[in-house]
Amino acid sequence: MTFILLYNHHEFQEKLNYLLQKLVHSCCALDACVFDVMKGDGFRNLAKTLFGVGRGSNTSSIEITDLLLHPTTISRNITRLYEEYKIHLIDICEQFTSFCLIVDQCTEAHTGISYCGIALRYVGEYSQLFTFIIGCFPYNAASHSAQHLREFVNKILEEYKLQLDSTKFVVTDNEPKMLPAFREQCSRVGCADHYLNKQLQHAFQSDQIHLNKNTIEKVDCELVQNIFNQVKKVVSSVRHSHQEQKFSQKFQTYSETRFGSAIIMLDIFREEILDAVSEDQQPSLHRVIPLRQYLMNKCEVKEEESAAIIRLEVVLGHMRDKCDLIHPRCRSCLNNLMDGQTHDCSNVVRCAQCDGHHQSLSNECEKVAEYRFKLKEQVTNAISTGKLHRLVPQDRAQPMQF
Repeated sequence: MTFILLYNHHEFQEKLNYLLQKLVHSCCALDACVFDVMKGDGFRNLAKTLFGVGRGSNTSSIEITDLLLHPTTISRNITRLYEEYKIHLIDICEQFTSFCLIVDQCTEAHTGISYCGIALRYVGEYSQLFTFIIGCFPYNAASHSAQHLREFVNKILEEYKLQLDSTKFVVTDNEPKMLPAFREQCSRVGCADHYLNKQLQHAFQSDQIHLNKNTIEKVDCELVQNIFNQVKKVVSSVRHSHQEQKFSQKFQTYSETRFGSAIIMLDIFREEILDAVSEDQQPSLHRVIPLRQYLMNKCEVKEEESAAIIRLEVVLGHMRDKCDLIHPRCRSCLNNLMDGQTHDCSNVVRCAQCDGHHQSLSNECEKVAEYRFKLKEQVTNAISTGKLHRLVPQDRAQPMQF
């Protein structure tokens, strides 16, 4: 695009305003997708024009607000521009011998108004796929029945001189009203995304599915559904914890959002724990042992737990009875495991810290007792200095201070 500097300032300003007005209208009409606006032709032409105007101006600086149009001016011309493109699209549709429609419905939650969206696709002469969004129209039919839906779509297609028959295709979801609405005078194709979404929905949420009117099949995904429900609770609690951090008080104790206070508490000394465990100048095994023992205690299988959790506990906690998976030594006698499968335990208890005849985490071990004493001192000091807060049961009606 070439720009010529006009010495007549008035003539230059008129041509500039006309050009900008045309390009701004085109940008708003064609590039309405917020995330892809900079990839559209309308935006690129507008940016190129603004850059050219800056080069052709006889002033050293230009205020961009003086060049851009007011939103009211743009809105007045969008309808006119839309009608121009609609006439052009009708001329294209008249040449179609076969095409595919995409039809879907939705209801706006706040206003309750239902809409019907229709898109058009066809394959050009050189096997190139073209897509046109005909529009998202307020659904004003007498009812939401299949008959009225089909009549509504046919009426819109008549405006574009299109008509459905056996050579035309329609892509819809699998809702009950969509199936009979496009059963005749067209070839209906089920939406692949809708199929996949329904399969996932059944797998994670449904107890049974209806294969047809007379056949019901049980969904055997209890294990997956249990995990899914647990993950939902965790995600919900994490979201609540983020919201609770904005308040100075808790409004209810021992609720599901109690998980949020645990995150806040752990975050206080998170960095200190990482630094201590990652120490490379002196041994730090004694710091890890209590955490490891806590994990082992949690790995005790309970009958009421799900199969997935039980399997996880078995994998984490045991290889065979009292033998550890992670470390190739028996938990009780500390003898090495040769093949990792069989082990003849001597049943003589030994401490992993001092090699004494007691449990590795027993207070009989001097190293463990010393570590626990120091840990208790550190916790007490953290509480007294305000770095850590003691969590005590409180009445539900009273908020908990942080």
